[in-house]
Amino acid sequence: MDEVSGLPEFWKEFSSLGQQVDYFVTARLFDGTPAVWPQEINYIRWRHLVATELGVDPMAVQLVGSARLGYSMNPKKNFRKFHGGSDLDIAVISPELFDKA
Repeated sequence: MDEVSGLPEFWKEFSSLGQQVDYFVTARLFDGTPAVWPQEINYIRWRHLVATELGVDPMAVQLVGSARLGYSMNPKKNFRKFHGGSDLDIAVISPELFDKA
């Protein structure tokens, strides 16, 4: 499989946010809808499904990684674009689950 780099997309997004790391993290990693679900309602439904299964608030569930951005942030992976063989990286921010674990 030919791997397509998402580096041009990263630079475009990063530059549009003034090349400010903190702005990029907030705008692209924690706000908005992820690349894998461009329609917000699909992302909301997915978050509610995961949250219900884990017994947490949907706001505690975040999609991270290449599924969110549309490309990997790993330079060793050449900023590879999200593809059919990619996985979903999920972050759950829950002190209760943390304590249980």
